[in-house]
Amino acid sequence: EAQLYGGQYRGDISIDASGPMPQLSFDEHLSGIDFALLLKDMLETERMSGRGNATIKANASGADSAALLRTLTGTLEFHVDDGALEGADLWYEIRRARALLKKQSLPERTGPERTPFTALSATGRLSNGVLANDDLHVAMRYLQVNGHGTADLPASRLDYHLDAIVLKVPEEGAAADAQDIVGLKVPVLVTGTFAAPKVHADVSALLKARLQQEI
Repeated sequence: EAQLYGGQYRGDISIDASGPMPQLSFDEHLSGIDFALLLKDMLETERMSGRGNATIKANASGADSAALLRTLTGTLEFHVDDGALEGADLWYEIRRARALLKKQSLPERTGPERTPFTALSATGRLSNGVLANDDLHVAMRYLQVNGHGTADLPASRLDYHLDAIVLKVPEEGAAADAQDIVGLKVPVLVTGTFAAPKVHADVSALLKARLQQEI
């Protein structure tokens, strides 16, 4: 047991170095931690903030940390409250997709590139350092986001498909006249590295869905 990252830790770690290749297994539980500090140390990224809980049960083998990460296999789950995704403005990307569909001029960005959320959660499977999950859920003031994809930990790369449903339109700013997108499901792609992820609405998929609906 320990106190770290502003929260509590309890868990078990086992290292077997009796064979030709060291074997590591662990069952870790974190509660009330600062995810911004954890991810900065663990994955060298400052792209997410918030406080919450995480559980990981996994095993790995190797003579150094890089080898252990490449063989990491097990399960992971986490829940984060009142945080933000830094470097990505999901609401702006939805406004941008609407403008492209309507053949209007692209909107101007009115704030920083960040996406605040009230809750974010997921469970996933780890296989050779790659996390795959099908139940990513993000709750926001104006959006409900569900998604699935992979996070390659050794390569520090993301490949996610999200579906963002517009719950309501903010009253402030130039988006106040966009009431026609309430209820719209917007596909969003997240690719790139942990340090510099690329987030953009999949306009072609959105257009195809619109055409099918009209037909």
